[in-house]
Amino acid sequence: MHQRLTFLDVSDNEINVLPPKFGDLKWLRVARLTRNHVVDMRPAVGMTACQELNLSQNQITQIPDTISNMTSLVTLDLSYNGLTVLHPAICLVSTPICYICITISFLCLHLT
Repeated sequence: MHQRLTFLDVSDNEINVLPPKFGDLKWLRVARLTRNHVVDMRPAVGMTACQELNLSQNQITQIPDTISNMTSLVTLDLSYNGLTVLHPAICLVSTPICYICITISFLCLHLT
Protein backbone atom coordinates (compact mmCIF):
# COMPACT_ATOMS: atom_id res chain seq x y z
CA MET A 1 0.00 0.00 0.00
CA HIS A 2 1.15 3.50 -0.75
CA GLN A 3 2.51 5.32 2.31
CA ARG A 4 1.23 8.79 1.24
CA LEU A 5 -2.33 7.71 0.56
CA THR A 6 -4.82 10.13 2.19
CA PHE A 7 -8.21 8.71 1.07
CA LEU A 8 -9.18 5.06 0.75
CA ASP A 9 -12.58 3.64 -0.14
CA VAL A 10 -12.66 -0.14 -0.44
CA SER A 11 -16.34 -0.59 0.33
CA ASP A 12 -18.22 -3.58 -1.10
CA ASN A 13 -15.12 -5.70 -1.73
CA GLU A 14 -15.77 -8.77 0.46
CA ILE A 15 -12.66 -8.00 2.55
CA ASN A 16 -12.31 -10.44 5.46
CA VAL A 17 -9.05 -9.36 7.04
CA LEU A 18 -7.25 -6.02 7.21
CA PRO A 19 -3.54 -6.47 6.43
CA PRO A 20 -1.27 -6.19 9.50
CA LYS A 21 0.48 -3.19 7.91
CA PHE A 22 -2.82 -1.35 7.36
CA GLY A 23 -2.04 0.83 10.37
CA ASP A 24 1.22 1.92 8.71
CA LEU A 25 -0.76 4.25 6.43
CA LYS A 26 0.27 7.27 8.48
CA TRP A 27 -1.02 9.84 5.97
CA LEU A 28 -4.47 8.30 5.61
CA ARG A 29 -7.19 10.77 6.66
CA VAL A 30 -10.31 8.93 5.45
CA ALA A 31 -10.78 5.15 5.47
CA ARG A 32 -14.07 3.73 4.22
CA LEU A 33 -14.44 -0.03 4.47
CA THR A 34 -18.22 -0.30 4.49
CA ARG A 35 -20.09 -3.50 3.60
CA ASN A 36 -17.24 -5.98 3.83
CA HIS A 37 -16.66 -8.95 6.16
CA VAL A 38 -14.04 -7.45 8.48
CA VAL A 39 -14.03 -9.08 11.92
CA ASP A 40 -10.99 -7.46 13.56
CA MET A 41 -10.41 -3.71 13.37
CA ARG A 42 -7.13 -3.75 15.33
CA PRO A 43 -4.91 -3.19 12.26
CA ALA A 44 -6.75 0.09 11.62
CA VAL A 45 -6.01 1.67 14.99
CA GLY A 46 -2.42 2.42 14.03
CA MET A 47 -3.61 5.18 11.68
CA THR A 48 -2.95 8.11 13.99
CA ALA A 49 -3.76 10.74 11.32
CA CYS A 50 -7.09 9.16 10.36
CA GLN A 51 -9.97 11.57 10.89
CA GLU A 52 -12.79 9.42 9.49
CA LEU A 53 -13.05 5.66 9.90
CA ASN A 54 -16.09 3.90 8.49
CA LEU A 55 -16.30 0.18 9.18
CA SER A 56 -20.09 -0.01 9.12
CA GLN A 57 -21.83 -3.18 7.97
CA ASN A 58 -18.98 -5.58 8.72
CA GLN A 59 -18.72 -8.33 11.33
CA ILE A 60 -16.88 -6.52 14.12
CA THR A 61 -17.89 -7.69 17.59
CA GLN A 62 -15.61 -5.58 19.77
CA ILE A 63 -13.76 -2.28 19.82
CA PRO A 64 -10.10 -2.74 20.76
CA ASP A 65 -8.79 -0.75 23.70
CA THR A 66 -6.08 0.60 21.37
CA ILE A 67 -8.76 2.75 19.68
CA SER A 68 -7.42 5.51 21.93
CA ASN A 69 -4.28 5.55 19.73
CA MET A 70 -6.32 7.14 16.93
CA THR A 71 -5.53 10.64 18.13
CA SER A 72 -6.99 12.50 15.11
CA LEU A 73 -10.28 10.60 14.87
CA VAL A 74 -13.31 12.85 14.40
CA THR A 75 -15.84 10.48 12.80
CA LEU A 76 -16.25 6.81 13.66
CA ASP A 77 -18.96 4.65 12.11
CA LEU A 78 -19.25 1.08 13.37
CA SER A 79 -22.99 0.78 12.78
CA TYR A 80 -24.55 -2.55 11.79
CA ASN A 81 -21.81 -4.78 13.17
CA GLY A 82 -22.09 -7.36 15.93
CA LEU A 83 -21.16 -5.02 18.78
CA THR A 84 -22.78 -5.70 22.12
CA VAL A 85 -20.88 -3.26 24.35
CA LEU A 86 -19.26 0.13 23.93
CA HIS A 87 -15.64 -0.10 25.08
CA PRO A 88 -14.62 2.66 27.55
CA ALA A 89 -11.44 3.30 25.51
CA ILE A 90 -13.61 5.11 22.98
CA CYS A 91 -13.75 7.95 25.49
CA LEU A 92 -9.95 8.11 25.75
CA VAL A 93 -9.36 9.32 22.19
CA SER A 94 -7.46 12.56 22.70
CA THR A 95 -9.40 14.62 20.15
CA PRO A 96 -13.10 15.07 20.75
CA ILE A 97 -14.93 12.71 18.41
CA CYS A 98 -17.73 14.70 16.83
CA TYR A 99 -19.67 11.80 15.36
CA ILE A 100 -19.91 8.21 16.53
CA CYS A 101 -22.42 5.83 15.04
CA ILE A 102 -22.46 2.45 16.71
CA THR A 103 -25.39 0.09 16.56
CA ILE A 104 -25.92 -1.83 19.79
CA SER A 105 -29.32 -3.45 19.73
CA PHE A 106 -30.28 -0.93 17.05
CA LEU A 107 -29.17 2.05 19.14
CA CYS A 108 -27.25 4.72 17.25
CA LEU A 109 -25.19 7.08 19.41
CA HIS A 110 -24.35 10.58 18.20
CA LEU A 111 -22.01 12.77 20.26
CA THR A 112 -21.66 16.49 19.67
